[in-house]
Amino acid sequence: MSDLPKYLRPIINTLAMYIEQKVDYFTMQFAGGNYEFGPYVQALHEHGNILLIEAIGNEYLEPPLSEANQQTMLFLGWRFNAASYSPNYSQFIDLTKQSPEEIAIIMVQALYFAYGVDESYEFEIKPALESARLFIENLNQTKEKLMNDELICSECKDPFQGSGEGVSPLKHCPKCVEVMQERMLTAIFGKVKGD
Repeated sequence: MSDLPKYLRPIINTLAMYIEQKVDYFTMQFAGGNYEFGPYVQALHEHGNILLIEAIGNEYLEPPLSEANQQTMLFLGWRFNAASYSPNYSQFIDLTKQSPEEIAIIMVQALYFAYGVDESYEFEIKPALESARLFIENLNQTKEKLMNDELICSECKDPFQGSGEGVSPLKHCPKCVEVMQERMLTAIFGKVKGD
């Protein structure tokens, strides 16, 4: 399967942060597309260095995955056992054998390839972490460091100034980054009073 689109990088980074910080349990829920009740991924730290990751199964997903997308989940290494305690797709991951980023990529591959999550979807992750808020604020600091090299925003197609080093870590103009940050902050932490 092809590489994941760059616009999924903030989702990968957020999931990796939660895994790295060993949050006991978290859920990232998505809204968008044709879903009435959209896809989610979640993780639960089991005993020792074992992490249980799950992706929503057809019992809760509305509309459910097609047969082809169910096969995609199996191809990606997810298991589904209707007789088990969970109606979700799952994997047990040994944290000593895979990095938080590698685990996050497994979760995002499912979201993208099987559930069709793209840049138009909004997400919410619970519980909210202060470090997630700081991560998003760091994106803003990176945005402010842009200067010199003119780039074209992949979102609005407007030109903007890149870093003086010739390679910009961003592919979006500061205006679009700010809009995306606001959407992400709202998705993670809800509407802030005073907005």
